[in-house]
Amino acid sequence: VPLMFALTALASAWLCASMPVYSQEAYYWTYAQHPDLSYFDHPPMVAWLIWLGTALFGDGAIGVRFGTWLCGLGTAWFGVLLLRDFQVSKFGQSLWLLVSMGCPILVVARCLANPDPPLVCFWTLTLLALWRARSGSYRWWAMAGVAAGLALLSKYTAAFLAVGGVAMLLFDPQLRRQLKRPAPYLAVLLAAVVFLPVVIWNVRNDFESFRFQT
Repeated sequence: VPLMFALTALASAWLCASMPVYSQEAYYWTYAQHPDLSYFDHPPMVAWLIWLGTALFGDGAIGVRFGTWLCGLGTAWFGVLLLRDFQVSKFGQSLWLLVSMGCPILVVARCLANPDPPLVCFWTLTLLALWRARSGSYRWWAMAGVAAGLALLSKYTAAFLAVGGVAMLLFDPQLRRQLKRPAPYLAVLLAAVVFLPVVIWNVRNDFESFRFQT
């Protein structure tokens, strides 16, 4: 598994460095030239990642996509950890890494700078944390909340995590029993706090982004 992970990391790094920067990525690059709490049609995570990458490596393809590459690695590794928790064999874990380089939507989430790479990364981390939070661990409930908030900072469609979360609470007795404990509500509170920059931006700008997306 570590070897396969390293190979997919190198392959995605090559893709990030070798492809030209596309018009949509250049559009998000303009976000990064004006750092803010949020933007008209998307939350700020893509801009923050491009700002970090270009600050480190300049305005070329590597700088623009450095954050995307890290998110791709995160998605792949969090997926491996989730499969380990599901007691999937090492062959199955390696197959997941291989599929992540063969499935078009996952390849895009590894090498193109847009809101989807951080969305998929933090979504996968939320799933991993929720699965581990079934034990009642406050640490994993907190991680689930922070990760969900980061997913919301990436793309508004992360709101569907709430739909999945409610479904899990309905069908998983081990999670449902924890509704009597503070941990799930702590997770919701942390997600809301992490998402607060977008709320503040919308309040300051007549809720333009919320109105546009809805």
